[in-house]
Amino acid sequence: MVLGELHEQAHIQTGYAICGCYGERNMSVWTTCVSCLHPSYAIWATVAGPLFSYFLYWAAAYWIIRHRKDKSRFYAMAILFASLPFARIFTAVMGGGDEKIVILHLLENPSSQLPAKILAVLVTLVFCLPPLMVAIRQLPEKNKAVYVAGFVIGPLLFGMIWQRFFLNSLLSKGLGTTQFLAGTPILVMIHFFAMLLLFFIFGRYLSPPGKNN
Repeated sequence: MVLGELHEQAHIQTGYAICGCYGERNMSVWTTCVSCLHPSYAIWATVAGPLFSYFLYWAAAYWIIRHRKDKSRFYAMAILFASLPFARIFTAVMGGGDEKIVILHLLENPSSQLPAKILAVLVTLVFCLPPLMVAIRQLPEKNKAVYVAGFVIGPLLFGMIWQRFFLNSLLSKGLGTTQFLAGTPILVMIHFFAMLLLFFIFGRYLSPPGKNN
């Protein structure tokens, strides 16, 4: 939840840096402000989110590789899985995602979207799959398929139900929609800080118990 909101902030803060104003947003959908709707401006805000997430994937994978014997690798694994690399792949395969929007812009909106969809899938696989495999190799061999399903699908399903359906439905009804901070509705900010607090409370359980813990 925390990293998902930071992904959205990468989008909207880039838009603000370019245009000097904020557009409307909810938990999962954002727009640039009215004076910033030109594609050449909005595309930079669009690409900022994936770049932020890709950086997290590869930084976490690098940390896991460099600290295979260190318990800190479990925190890196948590960051990688919580950044939802599988969700980016799944969204691209389903024909959506920021990557497709950027590629359509670069192809100058071709008559057929099929090439853009194929390229978007390839891009997401290149940037998401290798770090994901690094983390998956660290999971226990026993019942590995269960662990993989839990880590890559569980957060995706939870995010869809909790954020996209429940919290977005509250925002659509006008609850907490007033922009409170950084162009973000107050309900979204309350949710972000609540999730951050939960991380600090439960983060100590990320590392399995051992003789030094």
